[in-house]
Amino acid sequence: PPRPHARSISWQNWLATRSQEDRQGDGRADRYLRNGSRGWTQRFSHHYFGWLIAFRDIARATDERTAISMAIPGVAMSNKAPMINLERGEWLQVFRGITNATNERTVVANNIPQSGVGNSAPVLTYEHSKSIASALVLANLNSLPLDWAARLSVGGVNMNFFIVKQLPVLPPDAYLEKSRSGLTWAELVVSRVLELTYTAWDLQSFAEDLGYDGPPFIWDEERRHRLKCELDGIFAQMYQLDRADLEWILDAPEPSASFPGLKRNELQQFGEYRTQRYVLQAYDQLAQGLLPDLVP
Repeated sequence: PPRPHARSISWQNWLATRSQEDRQGDGRADRYLRNGSRGWTQRFSHHYFGWLIAFRDIARATDERTAISMAIPGVAMSNKAPMINLERGEWLQVFRGITNATNERTVVANNIPQSGVGNSAPVLTYEHSKSIASALVLANLNSLPLDWAARLSVGGVNMNFFIVKQLPVLPPDAYLEKSRSGLTWAELVVSRVLELTYTAWDLQSFAEDLGYDGPPFIWDEERRHRLKCELDGIFAQMYQLDRADLEWILDAPEPSASFPGLKRNELQQFGEYRTQRYVLQAYDQLAQGLLPDLVP
């Protein structure tokens, strides 16, 4: 089986991971639940993060109802109900803390509007060039080569910090190198991340931070899938994988298995393992010095 060629680097080179509670100071937010993260399963999509379930923590047996809960917009609130200032700008980057190696993808990361999050969606922060760094790491975390490595590390359903810190995240200087197409890897990655991420006005600030002042991109499922496959091909090249390595990662022969859930679902829906064909096509285009172009 292939092994990722990228060295495992210190997570501090890119970012620090921490839960929201690490930055709250004296305030506490133990009286809200973030239910959106459990149902959040799509890469580059924040649309499950729109609300919170809050519950009242003061009740008496003589009350008409002992438990009182309600849905509210996605904001953080303490047990005294004031807003908590996270000082993170107008958007956050998070990864899904609940996972499984049998899912279509093990690592799922997204940029979301500033909102309340719990320990099932740890926040990633950056010291320098937040918007660009966020876009590059977001694509790396959601890439197929890194996900393959993560599947060998996750033994249960929790994407723990100690696992994330050991994942082979590419260092910043890797993105400054030029591909055979003549563009840097950063140029190839950021434009695709922008289109995949900015699909609603609530992430306008992220788009503006990347220098884009246009409207959100139209959600087109077929186009989005092709863009994701282009990114997978890009990162396969960045990890210096041979084509045989990539073929193994996509569909390891029995008794091994790489992404059986993804393969099974696509065979049922499309009659073919579509991701395999698209990713290999993008990889081959880059190997020939062409830009990856799967979008008709």
